[in-house]
Amino acid sequence: MEFMNGRKWTNDNFKENEKIKCSITINITGIPSEGSYKADAIIQSQRPVYNTNYNSLL
Repeated sequence: MEFMNGRKWTNDNFKENEKIKCSITINITGIPSEGSYKADAIIQSQRPVYNTNYNSLL
């Protein structure tokens, strides 16, 4: 959470209602060898539809 939310990714400034909401879940499914991992990632996001109060799923 700190990596995603504590980093400034661009010099652009966005209003709160212009931001894309995102959720990332990483499930480690195995460790084939030391320092190597096998995992599944689930990425869910939604963005605001311009000039509305509606969000669309991505």
